[in-house]
Amino acid sequence: MARKRKARKPRRPESLPVLSSSTGVESGDTQTRSVGVAGADAATSDVDQTRPEPAVVQARFPRLSRIRPARMFLLWLEVDGYLHAAALLAVALMFLGFGLHHLGQFFTVDETFWLYDRVPKVYAALAAGDWGQTYVNDKIGLLPSLLAGLANLRLDHRDFPPAIFEHYLFWWRLPVLLFNFLTLFPIYFFTRRLFDRHTALLTTALIALNPVLIGMSQIVNPDATLWPLAYLTFVSFLLYTKTGSMRYIVCSGLFLALSLLSKYVTPVFYLYFPVVLYADYLFRNRDRRGVLCGFLALVGLTLISIAVFTATMPATWVRHELILKGTVYVSQLRKAWPPFLVMLGVILFELFILKGRVSEYLRTRLHIQAMSILLLNGVIVGLFVYFAVNIVFFYDTFDLSDIFVRKRRGEFSLAFLKGLLGFFQISSISNLIGMVLFVAATSIAVKRRSIEPDYGIIFYCMMFILVYIAGSAFGGIVASRRYSIILYPISALITGFFATRLLRPVRVPVAIGFLVLLSVAETAYFRPFYFYYTNPLNFRHAGNSNWGFGGYELAQMANRLPNAENLKVISDYPGFNRFFVGKSYWLDQKATPRLLRYFDYVYLSASGEARVLKTLRRRDPERIVMTDALRAYYNRPGEFSLTVGRNPNNYVKLVKVRK
Repeated sequence: MARKRKARKPRRPESLPVLSSSTGVESGDTQTRSVGVAGADAATSDVDQTRPEPAVVQARFPRLSRIRPARMFLLWLEVDGYLHAAALLAVALMFLGFGLHHLGQFFTVDETFWLYDRVPKVYAALAAGDWGQTYVNDKIGLLPSLLAGLANLRLDHRDFPPAIFEHYLFWWRLPVLLFNFLTLFPIYFFTRRLFDRHTALLTTALIALNPVLIGMSQIVNPDATLWPLAYLTFVSFLLYTKTGSMRYIVCSGLFLALSLLSKYVTPVFYLYFPVVLYADYLFRNRDRRGVLCGFLALVGLTLISIAVFTATMPATWVRHELILKGTVYVSQLRKAWPPFLVMLGVILFELFILKGRVSEYLRTRLHIQAMSILLLNGVIVGLFVYFAVNIVFFYDTFDLSDIFVRKRRGEFSLAFLKGLLGFFQISSISNLIGMVLFVAATSIAVKRRSIEPDYGIIFYCMMFILVYIAGSAFGGIVASRRYSIILYPISALITGFFATRLLRPVRVPVAIGFLVLLSVAETAYFRPFYFYYTNPLNFRHAGNSNWGFGGYELAQMANRLPNAENLKVISDYPGFNRFFVGKSYWLDQKATPRLLRYFDYVYLSASGEARVLKTLRRRDPERIVMTDALRAYYNRPGEFSLTVGRNPNNYVKLVKVRK
């Protein structure tokens, strides 16, 4: 008789690795990286500890689970929960809803160049194979040009008269808005990998509901596609420092290359990432050989970004000098490379010649991590107090108005103060709360001598904000809202981390709901001029720039006037003329009384007044526009007027000419 075989127990399917917010267990000069659930996560993630088996998903969805992307999506739904997924989708749809509102009903100054020259030039060069002509701007701007140009495949702006020109602008800008809408999902998933689901959801919500980021996403401009790609570049590299996985180096290099196709700003990461690697070694007592591997990984990241940039930027195929000028050797970084290379040489000498003795002394004797945190907190608190005093005393120390207009050159100290304190004033209330939580939580952690490993990651985020603004000031440039656009998502990450980490699991949904509702209220309050958001710290109403906003609204009022088609209007700033059905002209010569009497109305704006007054400071008398007759119109109330961004100093108005 055949022997009976013992029944074997069914083999348990192998589960997927659990996402962890812990950096691992450290001991001496070596570190064991953990993929299990860390105790630090227990306070913020009550679902992450139980991961569903793939067999469960296969049993529920047998057909969909055969497709790998669908299986991964279903696993994510099981892990984070359907309610969590619905909240993420709702946040993204709110971003899209706010962005679609008023999308075609303005025309900014810079978009004049992109609409009529740069975007058509890119597509014409690609069609003709004239690769060198795809370099249409020193800021690159290839990615937003390719997106906006999709509308031109079916539409022609010449077919849209002023009365319906807004319809063309809607379709022209829509691809850029949709691109940023889609990037919200990788923003969530990469942040989810870095920390936990609650932090990822709140961070994504604060990014998606930031009025300045929504406003920038409505504009065809290099900054429009820069901020999501810069954030993904930064977070991907932080993931590498946390996990040691080379796939995040590849992701960071790819995102960096795409951001370079938008604007030349992100090469600053080439200088900052090595600093993060050494600080990570200094703070966490990592293996020196691991630091060397990190520097080699950075070389790989640099090569990947350069290779992808070269492959996707056709101008580099015939103009090889643009390969370096568009990546590691952009003009804004040329002064920074010599001191950086000296600093890097000192670090490598200390690590591999001195065997890390100086670093060990700094770590054990001077407690460099605690000292760095306290020093950073002191700088933040001191500058914030200085900023508050400056506002209370009517900007007696320095006036912040110019940072809302355009970049200003000046001394390093003044440029740094204006850039940083302007960043405070433009940051959302939620991000200001995050800065307060950062100072409070890290100070308490230092006092208790219990600094969590993840606090180091947030420290690198806050340090980057200061380094970026200081780097701009080093070049004599004040980081205005456009030039500091990449800082707002990073600031949202700081808020999302501490708002969820410092509360118990039962209160995390309350914190998320409160901050999301606060962000929705802020965005709705500044609708439709999202880009000109300022927080309540700007109760003195600094800033006098409208960048073309408000012109559409006044043009609609003028179009309803009797015999509007025969009216003649002269304007001091773009934004009005393209929507006006009558005859409109650009003020580009001296506004004599005889010239003004030729027109029926004068369109005036805060930005135009600043431009006109600037002509008085020029040495060329022929370029002076301002006259006593024109100044009288600036002082008169308009028949139609509007304030932009709820700032009475930021006006547009239509004044009737006295015959």
